[in-house]
Amino acid sequence: MFRTRRGPGASPPAAPDAEPAHGPAHGKLASLLTFVGESTIVGTSRISLGRILAGHVRTQAGRARLANATEYRLGAVDFTPAFCSWCLSEPRECAYEYMRVHPASTNVFQVRSCSHAEQEHAVLWLRANFGVVHDAGHVAAVCAQQQALLPLHSMAVFVNTMKHTSKERNRWNMFQNSTASNIESWVWADFQFEGP
Repeated sequence: MFRTRRGPGASPPAAPDAEPAHGPAHGKLASLLTFVGESTIVGTSRISLGRILAGHVRTQAGRARLANATEYRLGAVDFTPAFCSWCLSEPRECAYEYMRVHPASTNVFQVRSCSHAEQEHAVLWLRANFGVVHDAGHVAAVCAQQQALLPLHSMAVFVNTMKHTSKERNRWNMFQNSTASNIESWVWADFQFEGP
């Protein structure tokens, strides 16, 4: 799980750790998160990605609700019915997303092998999702981290956390808006590790 705050004058987010982490961010890349699922056991043969969920709130009351927004049921992490009900009743204060429920999700890009072709595709995905001219070495840095983990397996995932949120009346669109109120997002990535 990773938390980030978006708003006026915020700085880039802290790197996600195994423990919950948070940091402020602003601008188009404020909605980019990179997760790296790392095996700690030699011989893990497969890492896969289940769901990615995101909850976005604007108020302190909403932040308190995010702490209990998910549960593990039917073999997957999911939002609780109570959180969904509250969030749907407060569309100006809360939004939630099932960001990856099938492999064709366009707001998620998986980096498995760090081959030259895969790195090029990752940079193209960043350009298409965020309109950036280059990735400032982000993909290469992620691949260097994955290379440093060998012989343990790892998989990186780039996530555009607010790609499909409603932009109606700029409700969740604060890009370049210095008067926008802070948005706090919590994102849950469900990595699955399998042995030989």
